[in-house]
Amino acid sequence: MHIDPISYLRFVESRIRLLEERTARLEGLVQTLERLLRQLKPVHIDNIHYKIQELHLRDLSGTLNVGLTALTDPQQLEEWLKKQPNPGEIEGHAGAAAEGGGRNFSREEP
Repeated sequence: MHIDPISYLRFVESRIRLLEERTARLEGLVQTLERLLRQLKPVHIDNIHYKIQELHLRDLSGTLNVGLTALTDPQQLEEWLKKQPNPGEIEGHAGAAAEGGGRNFSREEP
């Protein structure tokens, strides 16, 4: 089998040119994306405030999960619940618990 070296060199040359053009396009795209990335401003969230007192309920059915996910490890959740203050100890809510006007939502051990 005989391969003409001139035609092979032309093929290699055309292939190199195509690869150089593709590389140049990709480098331009990378530069554009880097410029756009520098223009993006980072998102910073200081605090998240839950305003549960502003919820208005019409029907008490279903489940409301606020701040906790249903996929939490039961042991971690139990430890977290043990660390939470009693309802009467929460600042600004001691009056309702002390007067007996509020419900007791503390967990009771079986």
